[in-house]
Amino acid sequence: MRCLAVAAWFLTCAVGCSFSTSGVGPGEHPDGATGDDGPVSTNDGATPGPDAGPMCPGQGMPCDGPDTDLCPEGVIICDGANPICTDTTDNLVELCNGVDDDCDGTIDNGFDLQHDPTNCGSCGTTCTNAHGTTGCMTSACAPVCASGYQSCDGDLANGCELLVDTNPMCSTFVPPTSFVNGDSSSASLTASGHVEAWYAVNVRESLLSSSAPLTARITLDNPPGVDYDLYVYCVNCGMLAASSLQGPGVQESVDIGRDDNFGDVSFPIMIEVRYYDDTDNCAGWTLTVTGNVTTDVRNCN
Repeated sequence: MRCLAVAAWFLTCAVGCSFSTSGVGPGEHPDGATGDDGPVSTNDGATPGPDAGPMCPGQGMPCDGPDTDLCPEGVIICDGANPICTDTTDNLVELCNGVDDDCDGTIDNGFDLQHDPTNCGSCGTTCTNAHGTTGCMTSACAPVCASGYQSCDGDLANGCELLVDTNPMCSTFVPPTSFVNGDSSSASLTASGHVEAWYAVNVRESLLSSSAPLTARITLDNPPGVDYDLYVYCVNCGMLAASSLQGPGVQESVDIGRDDNFGDVSFPIMIEVRYYDDTDNCAGWTLTVTGNVTTDVRNCN
């Protein structure tokens, strides 16, 4: 719009201007002056001044959009007097990770750490068992072993890792180098383990001028709940001298003997520790061979 001066004390406006006193130039207003539409603002633009306050409720505050989580991932902006949230992100789903992913105030909600085999006791602890079945009970993996397997490494999460029923072959063993005296005192031999095994021992004649028989006693100590049986062979793997087949936790014992009729009658024995049953105990067995025992057995003649 444009204003035209008619007299020093009077202004005539082409469109919509108000009257003014002389000495006030175009576009200027004395303090307290009013126009036709009420008080005149001293700000020429449309933007409110710094003390004008927000243009809409909550302007600049964090906000959550229309997703299913409760996480404030946006801020409020104004569309005129209408507040709009800038959060257009996807839903944040709760994970089992020790973090409140969906911002509902509860960490890892929806996960059953007492019974979930993929998060057993803690997030990410997965119960597996390649040799049997498994599950999660009261926050601990509970493997059930297939026959011949045991969980003995202290890690229930990996299931039954140890094969105890290995079925080793007697023919794979070399001639024995260990010995006990069959007709005089000597140190006993011991071995231990928790899987099937074979051992070869020489029962040696130490008194060549004597006719005393050569004898030995083989014992196998099983811990409670563990059942390995004992088989003893004379001379070769095909000549079974005796066996002991007691129950779990019971000592197995076999005596062997040979008469000394002439010369050096030393002979080898093959000892088999054979798996029968091992319910829930990974404790190992102990094998002992003692020479020169009192027995009437002559099963290796």
